[in-house]
Amino acid sequence: MNTINFEELEGLDGFEKLDIADIHYVGESRFTESGLSYYRQFAVENLDWDQSNKVMTALVQGRRNKPYKVLLRVSGGNLLHECECSDWQNFGNCKHCIAASAAMFLAVQGQSVAGYDMPDDYAQELRKQLGYSDVGGAGHVGEEQVEELVTEFLLTDVDIHGGLSFTIEGTVPQSFLNSFGITLDSSYGFRLSREFILFKPEDDFIRFLKKAEDSNISIFTALEG
Repeated sequence: MNTINFEELEGLDGFEKLDIADIHYVGESRFTESGLSYYRQFAVENLDWDQSNKVMTALVQGRRNKPYKVLLRVSGGNLLHECECSDWQNFGNCKHCIAASAAMFLAVQGQSVAGYDMPDDYAQELRKQLGYSDVGGAGHVGEEQVEELVTEFLLTDVDIHGGLSFTIEGTVPQSFLNSFGITLDSSYGFRLSREFILFKPEDDFIRFLKKAEDSNISIFTALEG
């Protein structure tokens, strides 16, 4: 069973930082396959975020007429779950928690468990229900906090043509990147890639560094030598 310290509960930013592999700790293997089957069949009908109590509620349609209510929380970097079904009461995990957690990763991080290809409109609707403004939601405090994070570029490679490969830590500065003709790939219409290449740096590198400084973007290198 989950032990919850309500004083240590994290906001949506805690869900955004979870590792998708954590879903394997949500339920026993006997529940995983059926839970992911529920997920693929769109059994998760609704996600709701309660900012004041820092809890995400999922409604998961099962064998009964009334959907099961699953509560998801993050505390100390760990995903906590609770369901009203008999399996969770007896074993502390269930297929409904697996399905709800998979839907959470899809809506919050734009990642689909086990690489299952889910429809864009389904992912966006779940995300909108959570209040994310990038898909038409009303916005929320957690999203504003994420926008305040520091942005860092890490230089990871130089290709044979001189192109510079970077990864992004923190907030993705889309307007900055667009000013250099850089468009990031996205999945489900909202999850942006955190990797980009600055082509022909001999033409833009000085301006790139100056604008990064003006935009409070720090640049580091992982290259040696």
